[in-house]
Amino acid sequence: MPFKPAAISVRERSRALGGPADEPGTLVQGRYRLSQRLHVGTTSTTWRATDESQSQEVTLKLFHSPREGMASGNDDFLADAERLAALDIQGMARVSGYGLHEGRPYLVTDAVDGEDLGQLLNPTPSGVP
Repeated sequence: MPFKPAAISVRERSRALGGPADEPGTLVQGRYRLSQRLHVGTTSTTWRATDESQSQEVTLKLFHSPREGMASGNDDFLADAERLAALDIQGMARVSGYGLHEGRPYLVTDAVDGEDLGQLLNPTPSGVP
């Protein structure tokens, strides 16, 4: 019998990777309303969200819960995020916000529509062109 991977929901995958199961409608820092989960990775979940103070669509990367003893990591993240927000480079999504939500770092960028890079690099399900 061929191997068949078990199907798990995005919520289960997020929990298995150490992240919370945020839901559409969650308000991050009283400003960004999560609307559509775009990707769950090993370190973060990427969302389409609405910046309610600007009434515009954004992309929000919400990192999974930090590991114990990583408080200084949050300081490093915030310093790096501040530097990224100061950049204005043509062709790069602008960082428009960052901070901590319930102790978890997040980064907000302009919403960019387009094709998924992973799908462009691996256009066939089997991985063989």
